[in-house]
Amino acid sequence: LVWDKQFESSVRRFFGPEKIEYFYSRRTTANQVMAGLGGPPDKLLRLDDKLFLASACRHHSCTEKAAVVIACPNTVVAAGIFHYKCGVVGREEDCSSKPHLTVYSGGDNETAREAIQSWGQAAADGYGYPLVTHDRLTSRRSHTP
Repeated sequence: LVWDKQFESSVRRFFGPEKIEYFYSRRTTANQVMAGLGGPPDKLLRLDDKLFLASACRHHSCTEKAAVVIACPNTVVAAGIFHYKCGVVGREEDCSSKPHLTVYSGGDNETAREAIQSWGQAAADGYGYPLVTHDRLTSRRSHTP
């Protein structure tokens, strides 16, 4: 998926120019989601007749992941970023061992939002850590070009 230019455009439209720190600092959320989908992909999951969940882990960092729910053929309706909070403590960078899931949705598709949350919980269960979830509503809607 990450090599498909239409998919990348849909991700960029969904997030817009927002920048927030998940995997990297000073990068757009869209860039970070694309990075999170850049490693080995999981099996595509059909949610219903129009919705699919695509997920993967970050290349060379499979403890960090991303997922998107796509309304076919090419509309992102929700996304999730599985990440760890990092910050500087004293002079050293310190990262939390607790995974965080940030869920992005337009708020109007509960199936998509729940699928992202279930995906994130399953990933956290695999590492044996409790999951901290953050919800972020977005007014941006991806659309097919």
